[in-house]
Amino acid sequence: MNKLDALWEYQQAELALARLKREMKSSPSYQKRTKLHNFLAEQQASIEKINADMRAKDGSLATCSSKLDALLKRYDLEKSELDIMENDEESTAAELTEAKKSIEKLLEEINALHKELAEMITWLNQASEAISSAYSKAGRAKKDYDAVRAVCDAEKDAFKP
Repeated sequence: MNKLDALWEYQQAELALARLKREMKSSPSYQKRTKLHNFLAEQQASIEKINADMRAKDGSLATCSSKLDALLKRYDLEKSELDIMENDEESTAAELTEAKKSIEKLLEEINALHKELAEMITWLNQASEAISSAYSKAGRAKKDYDAVRAVCDAEKDAFKP
């Protein structure tokens, strides 16, 4: 066999291989496997993004919680001072008014932090549900993917010359 014949046979084999690959890729099971693979990749990316967001929120949650603890301690301290001032005859009306304003300001800050914490907790609950849903969907898709992959592997074996 000369070089030209060998080159011709090689070219024919390459063309046959390309035709087989096209046939395999056009099969319904291969297309379904590709869709499932893409879906699994999307779910994985979604889970990773939510986990990253949750880690960021976790830091904010800890910060807000420590701020709230500090504000509550200040509130208790100022409230006890106000109670003492109300029972003390030497306290002036201006001092009492100032103490009450300070307590009201603290209460506003505490309420704002409570609201922020409640929003974070709501978001974390929703994120947790989203992750659970993504894991559930991915689990079902993985089972389907494994079954379709087995079919694709069998088809691939059948396509072998």
